Amino acid sequence: MNQIGRIVIPFFIAICLCCSSDTARTNGEPSGSLYNSGIIVPLTDKSVYVLDQRIDIILPKPGELTNLDGEVEKPVDIRVEYLLCAQNTKEPLAINVAWPTGGLVRDMRRGNVPEFPIDIKLDNKPVGFNFLRYNSLADPYVRVWLRRIDGMLDKKYPELQRRIQQARNKHQIKDWDKIDDYHLFKFQQTTSELGKWMIQQGIINKKPYIYDPKPLVSGLIGLPIKGAPRDRIAQSALKWLDPSYKIIQLDEVLADRWDYQPLLLHPIKKQLVFVNATVWGCPEFAIIRFPITLNPKEKHRLVVHYKDYLGSSEDWKGLTYIMKPARRWGRWEKTTITVKVPQAWKSIAIQPYATLKKYQNGYSIYRITIDGCPYENLYVSVVPPQSKK
Repeated sequence: MNQIGRIVIPFFIAICLCCSSDTARTNGEPSGSLYNSGIIVPLTDKSVYVLDQRIDIILPKPGELTNLDGEVEKPVDIRVEYLLCAQNTKEPLAINVAWPTGGLVRDMRRGNVPEFPIDIKLDNKPVGFNFLRYNSLADPYVRVWLRRIDGMLDKKYPELQRRIQQARNKHQIKDWDKIDDYHLFKFQQTTSELGKWMIQQGIINKKPYIYDPKPLVSGLIGLPIKGAPRDRIAQSALKWLDPSYKIIQLDEVLADRWDYQPLLLHPIKKQLVFVNATVWGCPEFAIIRFPITLNPKEKHRLVVHYKDYLGSSEDWKGLTYIMKPARRWGRWEKTTITVKVPQAWKSIAIQPYATLKKYQNGYSIYRITIDGCPYENLYVSVVPPQSKK
């Protein structure tokens, strides 16, 4: 597969999580390892039936802009409607629904605030939600690694541990996804001073770190550096203290756990290609998480309506809608997907096969109907009119 470079890609699907408050059920993982850890994991809940699902996607016109924070490209409009029913239960079923996505934020200054409104309703009543980006999802892991670092520093370098704690108290950040150049400048001042002190004390040799000791110090404190997220830096510091520690690729762990596949459909070659979607070294991956309660054997209508950016390369744009996690629900009866594409686009590719139903008000309207559980992801790609492809 080819790599296209930096690209923003949207991924979406609803997944049940932790349906009861007294136990943490996980997807093929020991429940004890995640209990009360803050680590969010998907699970399978066969008691929730999906009687019907309707997905409506409206693509913007080529070059169409919005005035949000200056002129930027207009996003895709996405509306998903579920008809849900709780079976095999006599009591109301409380569910935390997680909706993995990407591309909702391009500006690091926004932190855990999406750039466009998200409207969630259950039976026409508004539902509140949390929006968690990559660093927020990684934070529970980082806290574990920092505790291990503290334990080893306390035994081996107690004065360094005291200074590390002072640095953490100085840089108390509530939202690690809301870091800008000013924060990084202040972090650099702290890590530079502490790095020089560590060299003077002989804690680190000057030669191996002659160019820059700041990444190591940043990892010990738990601070990010530009181009590398906290989880990567913290693990490197942990390995410096404990050479036997095996670094994990947390972005790959989360991608596997949430079926987050960085693939787009090439509109000309009709092949899936790998894409690299990051902001300052962090994957453009987030979760919209919200609670709902389903009364036993009653039908409930859940609607999630939001906007998302198209992924883009030099010559084409696309989105991926991940359908595979549908297997985590119970019985799934039907899915109807409607894709409205402005006719101004030069060409379009949709997978799985979509039927062109009609032309209306300058749009080509495509339809896909799936009986039973949808196991194949939806890919939509378009070529701008000015493209030479």
